[in-house]
Amino acid sequence: HEIKNPLSGIRGAAQLLSQKLPEGHLNEYTNIIINQTDRLSSLVDNMLGPRRKPSFKFENIHIPIESVCTLIRQELKDEGITVFKDFDPSIPELSIDSYLLEQGILNLVRNAKESLVESATLSPKIEIITRVLHNAFIGDVKKSTVCKISIKDNGPGIPDKIKESIFFPMISGKEGGTGLGLSITQGIISQHKGTVQFKSSHGETDFSILMPIEKNKTQFNKLRIVNG
Repeated sequence: HEIKNPLSGIRGAAQLLSQKLPEGHLNEYTNIIINQTDRLSSLVDNMLGPRRKPSFKFENIHIPIESVCTLIRQELKDEGITVFKDFDPSIPELSIDSYLLEQGILNLVRNAKESLVESATLSPKIEIITRVLHNAFIGDVKKSTVCKISIKDNGPGIPDKIKESIFFPMISGKEGGTGLGLSITQGIISQHKGTVQFKSSHGETDFSILMPIEKNKTQFNKLRIVNG
């Protein structure tokens, strides 16, 4: 309650502010405040109590990615970090919990940002890339088609001493870091029947989310009915 009560106050204040704003387009910023207080409240629930069950529906995978880009755009601009997006439009809709997936992707982008800032990397950049892979492995299981989301940065890389345990809670390469972000992200992606992998060396770190592409049976059945 010591955390969630102030969050409720922030959320309420943002809602009141949105009603008073003279220009409608400014509501984008109050909506961000509301959405992120909801996210933090959900995160507290996940850490301190039973996790809520994911609510899956078929959506364009780029919707939560674009939401993350909007959310963190000003932070990256303030740090002089350039973002490059390279999206594959052929990726079909996936069965996802967009809210949870957004949190997982946000954790990876924020990690990349913090690595670049702490290392004072010259010409810092983050690349967000989506692709379809064929006959790819998710863990030990081979899948016919897989969606891959890569978050790359050109920072110093992950220290060798923590590479083997980087997804464990309380393991962090950042001073004062909690190590919860990657652990939470891995848990979110596991709920989507996927996994998170990484490759890292000096000058490039690549965290990749891999999720199976499954047929949207509802859309398939509708198409079959239409086509007779």
